[in-house]
Amino acid sequence: MTPAQRKSLYFPAWQRCAKANSWQMVEGRLLAVPAEQLDAFIGWPEPAAPVGAEVITTAQNLAAHEHRAITAEDLRHACNHVATTGRTVSSGKLTNKEINRAVDLFNLLTDPWNLTYVTAWLNPQDAERASFLSFLRKQAQEAVLVRIATNAFDTSDYAALDIAKLRWIAKQVRDRGQPKAPKPEPVLI
Repeated sequence: MTPAQRKSLYFPAWQRCAKANSWQMVEGRLLAVPAEQLDAFIGWPEPAAPVGAEVITTAQNLAAHEHRAITAEDLRHACNHVATTGRTVSSGKLTNKEINRAVDLFNLLTDPWNLTYVTAWLNPQDAERASFLSFLRKQAQEAVLVRIATNAFDTSDYAALDIAKLRWIAKQVRDRGQPKAPKPEPVLI
């Protein structure tokens, strides 16, 4: 994770999640009572209820391993663990895909009734696809992408192609050395 990603994406999402769930430290103690939160998660909708319970349980295990009470950092690391499906890593070692997944989890736990957050959590491939399309559009002009998709897949709607075909298009762009998409001119007011 780059410092820019930490500052603008990961930690703001974590701070919103921590505030919404009282996962903040005050005078060395966690504001939330994890056992009470486990009971409260029963009233949460799917998929937030079991995911929230898994985060609390994982944080309890992290703290118990060191024979101490749960901290906000344990909860953040537990979120990373759940988001990466069992890989325990610090935020600095997350891949871009794992950062997106962790942010989706933070958003889900911030507002478990928000359908946008629920959909993002249940469909991680959509975030990967949107991220890859954004990358692809920065690598080549729209006309080039349309032409490659038309020639190879008989469709001008390259954005509707599956991720494997999008990766193939990216390889073609890289191999051909196509000019990158122009940067927008600044607007003077």
